[in-house]
Amino acid sequence: MSVPSLLDLTSSQVMDFIFEGTLPPSAYQLDPVISNRLFEEYCRIYDIEITKSVMKEICSRLNVTRVDMRHCVVQRSEILILQNLNLESLMMGSLMCLEPKQITAPSTTLKIEALLKRCLNEESRKSLKHLDLSQTGNDYLDGWVENISKLLPSLISLGIAGRPLSATEFTTLCTCYPNLRNLDISNSNVKDLKGISNLSNLEVLAIGGLEVTDMKEVFELKKLRVLDLSSRECLCCLRNLLEYFLSCHKVLPDLRFIDCSGNFANPDMIANLLETHKTLQQVGLIGLDRDFPDFPDVKLLTFTTMRASIEAIHHYTTTKNYSAIVAILKKISDILVENYDGETEVTLRECFYALCRVIKEFPDGQSLHKLVTECLRIMCRDTRIYMLSVSERHDLVNTLFTICDHWPTYKQDFEQSETIHNVWRMFQNLSFLMTKNLNYRRIFETAMEYVMDEGTMIGYIEGCCLKVMGASVDQMSPSDQLSIFVNRQTCRHLLDLLNKSYKLNRHEIYRLVLGILYKMVAQCPEVFVEMGGVWILIGHLKKFNYYDSLCMLRILVTSKQQKIVQEMGKTDNVQRLVRFLQACATELDVSPNTYMIKEKTFILASILSEIIFHSKESHLKTIYWRTVTRILREVLIKLSGAPTCSIDTIFFETYYETPRGEDLMETPIEYLKRNRDERGCCLYCLLQGV
Repeated sequence: MSVPSLLDLTSSQVMDFIFEGTLPPSAYQLDPVISNRLFEEYCRIYDIEITKSVMKEICSRLNVTRVDMRHCVVQRSEILILQNLNLESLMMGSLMCLEPKQITAPSTTLKIEALLKRCLNEESRKSLKHLDLSQTGNDYLDGWVENISKLLPSLISLGIAGRPLSATEFTTLCTCYPNLRNLDISNSNVKDLKGISNLSNLEVLAIGGLEVTDMKEVFELKKLRVLDLSSRECLCCLRNLLEYFLSCHKVLPDLRFIDCSGNFANPDMIANLLETHKTLQQVGLIGLDRDFPDFPDVKLLTFTTMRASIEAIHHYTTTKNYSAIVAILKKISDILVENYDGETEVTLRECFYALCRVIKEFPDGQSLHKLVTECLRIMCRDTRIYMLSVSERHDLVNTLFTICDHWPTYKQDFEQSETIHNVWRMFQNLSFLMTKNLNYRRIFETAMEYVMDEGTMIGYIEGCCLKVMGASVDQMSPSDQLSIFVNRQTCRHLLDLLNKSYKLNRHEIYRLVLGILYKMVAQCPEVFVEMGGVWILIGHLKKFNYYDSLCMLRILVTSKQQKIVQEMGKTDNVQRLVRFLQACATELDVSPNTYMIKEKTFILASILSEIIFHSKESHLKTIYWRTVTRILREVLIKLSGAPTCSIDTIFFETYYETPRGEDLMETPIEYLKRNRDERGCCLYCLLQGV
């Protein structure tokens, strides 16, 4: 069982207090470790307005030194907060949504050094040691490399993966940053590494995805401990950086880890690498779907087995290597499909924890979320869910809702739609929904949000959500069911959806909604009637005359509530019921499904009989009601197969289920008046004409 730390448990609550303005006043400022953790929590919140009071609380209460906004869209509020922090590390997020006054023309071109000067106060500019601009998403004006070196003199770590660098900019980089210890220029379009030897203090270098062939200058970096040759884009197309590295026939004396993921390699090449670099402790080989022999004292990061994949995913989650995690998740999915039964329960549960960690560390990882949900769906299908403990299943629910929260506009993107579909397919699993103490109300209400989302066509996701809504209601306690069904807005939404599916002729969707409304009618018939459900349901009988629809009307009319019976007895409703009754009676002689037609006809007769039975005597004497009664009698006689003159005790027993041979001390009319059930009402109406 995974137990979160006390810091994790309290961080979210403290941020809630800050946003609500209920944090107790204090002059005490939190230490950097706790402050950094709280600011991480702040960066996860993207759908709440940041007010001046919130910014003031963050700046005055927190002593933040490390900011990671790589998964955020930076707004003006974040810039104002950064101005009041004394930072040592800044990982910037997307800058595409900043106001025009902070971006020069064209709109995607940014004077990054001016923005950094605005974000960072003088103290931060002096002390900042780590800067990552990989996720900003903008082009920069010429001269930015040199200008940043002047602005941030203490910089020892720079990440600009995926940012195109010209030959001039790379040369400037190698000249103006002599103190760099960590440099990530992966997928930066650099063609030649000439000049990199000037960065003699480098300990970590990432050059994956570069189209370079000459790597001799890399061997001048004698302090290099980590060399990353893996691309940050896609590992499916193997590159040859490892081959170029080995062709230099030189040695990096202090190299501990080399990541060859996404590069061509075979066992002989790895053996050669380890033979020349005795200091190596770990080698990354993700993307190479082949077996490698074990090498003493060296750990190989591969994804050939489930156990190896779990270890690799933890490593690359820590290093934030998106492309490597994508490759690993695809492999895990294949392993689960091909060899689920061959994996131990312990291994599968460790895989579950690893998948949940990916969601936590990459809240905006669109492709990752899709792959994670595919893996979870395979892993937790049907009774496989029992592999997880009850608490782990509750964790799974929270993880799934976290995924849903991150993709509110999923309809605009196929990959996001597939992710959301996977989530609700998991919730469809009845074995999962039967877990004790799940928050069924939250599941129901979230599913309804997807179904009722404005402008959404009723598609496969909405169909899944409707099935989940029906199943979750079945698992709820009676009190929870009541709390949902008394909500008039819920009833209105369901009736709107019922009407929408009727107009679109969507029978499957109609029946799913009808099933939920059936449960509502059983619990809160008055709410259904108040929101116009009777009018809608009777109006739909012309095309969608389902057995459940008629049963719902029968429940309503036999509820003994005067307002409901009065609503059912309105002229328009009775007229439509009579027309449908006549149509059913006509089908009795021609329909191959005679039994079902008889059932529907009898239920309709029961409904009308109940309405007549509770009508005022003065109304029944009118021509209209006498006509309705006559039609009803004719249908009942047709159902019984006997003429009016043969109505006797046997016929009475047949319909009213009185034990045969019982001595009836009362006349049928007297007995029926005292025992008012649906069959009694039918016979009452029938006998009125005797």
